[in-house]
Amino acid sequence: MRKTKLKYLLTAATLLCYVFTVFASQNNKAEFKVKTQFGVNLSCGEFGGGSGGTLNLSYTYPSTAELDYFKSKGLTLIRMPFAWDRVQHELNGPLDTQSDLQAIKDFVKSAQDRGINVMLDMHNYARRKVNGTDYLIGQTSNVTIAHFVDFWTKMAFEFKDYTNIWGYDLMNEPHDMGTVSWFDIVQATVTGIRTVDLNTPIVIEGDSWASAYNWPAASDNLKNIVDPSNKLIYEGHCYFDNNASGIYSGTYDKEIKTASIALIRLKPFVDWLKLNNKIGMIGECGVPGDDPRWMTMLDGALAYLRDNNVSFTYWAAGPWWGTYPLSIEPNGTVDKPQMAILEKYGNDKLAAVEKVNSSIQIRISPNPATDIIKITADSKIKNITIYNAQGILVLQKEINMFDNQCEIKLSQFVPGTYLVNVRLEDNSIAIKKVVKI
Repeated sequence: MRKTKLKYLLTAATLLCYVFTVFASQNNKAEFKVKTQFGVNLSCGEFGGGSGGTLNLSYTYPSTAELDYFKSKGLTLIRMPFAWDRVQHELNGPLDTQSDLQAIKDFVKSAQDRGINVMLDMHNYARRKVNGTDYLIGQTSNVTIAHFVDFWTKMAFEFKDYTNIWGYDLMNEPHDMGTVSWFDIVQATVTGIRTVDLNTPIVIEGDSWASAYNWPAASDNLKNIVDPSNKLIYEGHCYFDNNASGIYSGTYDKEIKTASIALIRLKPFVDWLKLNNKIGMIGECGVPGDDPRWMTMLDGALAYLRDNNVSFTYWAAGPWWGTYPLSIEPNGTVDKPQMAILEKYGNDKLAAVEKVNSSIQIRISPNPATDIIKITADSKIKNITIYNAQGILVLQKEINMFDNQCEIKLSQFVPGTYLVNVRLEDNSIAIKKVVKI
C-alpha cells in the first residue's frame, strides 16, 4: 500500500512540537531496547461488543487477584483490552474520568504496585461505533483520523506519569481498510502522542488482523513510521488452527496439517523484525488445553520467540471467559494445562537467574540508593546495563579500563526498581535488583 498524504492539517502548536522533538531525537543517539518479556492478555474490558453497555454487567475489568496469580507464574506483562467509546463517549470529548478511565487507572496502579507492566490495548479493529453504526477510521467525516489522534493524545496525557506502561497499543487488529491508509493513521497518532508524552513506547499492530504470517505483504510500510522518541514496538498476532482465526473449532488432528505450522506462521514476522532492526512482540497467540500436542506446539513457539528476543502475551485470561478453550483463567486453585508451558517462560525469575550465576560474586551498595551506587566484583567488569521496571534499557556503560569496581550515577533516574546486569571479562553475567529512592 503506497503512502498517501495525511488528510488533515496539524495545528501550528503541534507542528512546532513535532519539529522540536525530531530535532531532539536526532541529537539523542541512545538506542531503544526492551527486555524480552512474556505475559498474558487480561481481557473482558472489551466484552459486550466493545460498545456501550454497563460496567460489571455487560463487561468488566480484571481484578488484583488475577494480577497476583499471574505474577506468581512469572507472567508480568499484561495486555489490557478496552473499548474506545467506553473511555471517550463523544468524539473529541473528554475522557470518562468517573467510570471506565478510573477503572483502568486503578488496575494500572495495582499492577504498578506489584511490579507488573501493562499495555493499554484499544480493542476496536480500526473502527468506532457512532449512533449504532460502525465507521472505519478515516473513511468518512463521521470518524476521522483527527478523532483517533485526539483520543490517544488525551489518553497519553492521563497515563504518561505511570512507571509501568509498557506501551500504548494503538489499535487491535486493523483489517479490511479499503482505500484508507493504516500507515497514515499510525503516523498521525504517533506524532500526536509525542506532543504530550516523549517517553512511553508506542505499540503498532499490523494490517490484515495484525497477522504475523502476512506481515511482510500487509504491513511492510510500517517500518517507515517516524517516532521522534524512537520508541516503537511492532505487534503481530498468530494462531495455529487451520484458518488462523483462533477459533479452533476442530480437534488437533482436524486443525493441524503440519506440526511445524507455528514456526511457519511466526517466522515471516520475526524475519521482518531482524531485517529492519525493529523491536517486536506477539500480542495474541493461544491454543486449546485438550490435547498434549497443543502444549508441545506452544512450547516450541515460545522457545522460538524467546530465542529471537520477541516478547509475548498469551490470549487469553480474564474473569468472564468461562469454558473458552484458550482461556488460562484458573479453575479455582487448579491451573489450566497451558500454564505448565507458560510459566517456563515467566519474566519474574530473578532469583533463579541469580542462582544460576551464584559463582559470580558482585556487591552493590548502597541498596536502596539515592544518587550513586558502587558495584564491586571478584573479577574485572566489562560493562554495565540497567533496565527499568518496564524492561527498557536506561543505561549502558562500558568499563574501558576493566576494573573490578565502578560507580554508577542514579540521580537522573526516577524512583523505582531497576535491574542491573553486570558482564565480566569472561562474558559471564550477574544480575541484581537495585531500588532507587
